[in-house]
Amino acid sequence: MATKCDIGLDWWLRLANLHRLVLPTVSDPITGKPGFSIDVGELGGPRPEGVDTLFGRGDQPLAGAGIDPDRYLWGLAGVADSVLSKISELGEARKFSTEVVIADWSTFAAPLILAVSQAGEVVEAYRPEPLGNDLLSIIKGRNVCNLGTCPVCKRLFERMRKDQKCDNRRCRDAYRQRRHRAERPRYESNRRRYRKEGIRAKELTSLSAGLRQVSRSQCDSFLEMVPLDEVTTSSRSVGQPFEVPLPDRTKKIP
Repeated sequence: MATKCDIGLDWWLRLANLHRLVLPTVSDPITGKPGFSIDVGELGGPRPEGVDTLFGRGDQPLAGAGIDPDRYLWGLAGVADSVLSKISELGEARKFSTEVVIADWSTFAAPLILAVSQAGEVVEAYRPEPLGNDLLSIIKGRNVCNLGTCPVCKRLFERMRKDQKCDNRRCRDAYRQRRHRAERPRYESNRRRYRKEGIRAKELTSLSAGLRQVSRSQCDSFLEMVPLDEVTTSSRSVGQPFEVPLPDRTKKIP
């Protein structure tokens, strides 16, 4: 389990959670929201190179016709949401040793980057595809249990502990209150039964623990006093299996 959040993965989680937040408010889930690229630009953390290039590199604007950053980034966010959500579902269900195929319906076209030296030579020519080169390389080799979905805010998050259920402290406190309310009827039922029987809950718990401890100690002391060879001889002479008497549970606990 990770001890601190991965910066690269954190950006993808923010992008997927942004898609989850905006999706219920759009009329067309394929087209997305106008101005979505502005929201993506405000996300914290270092962006993948392909996405960063879409916003322009300094004074070098992205060259090309028909550029639609809102549509590109909306599709990219949708695919990231699907990938990370599926990983979280597998971790929650503990379903391992399986193959998952997720369609890439995004229209994100990774830009082509050319680097020309002062001598006029093209020294670099590549395409920084964000899904294949960044997201998939980040999640490869990770345990699916590292990702979770908060049951309160429904946000995807990276677990810092195996028993971490929620994204933040506020959600954790709300989750504990929900569990307490859900278990309250059972607590009340047990409390009424204890009162009807005239036994308090703490007294019943201590009584049960004391009986178990006395039973174990009496059995251990009896077996220590009777040698194994005498037990075997006695059982052979009588012709019946040797029976160890059970401890007397009617005795009061000291």
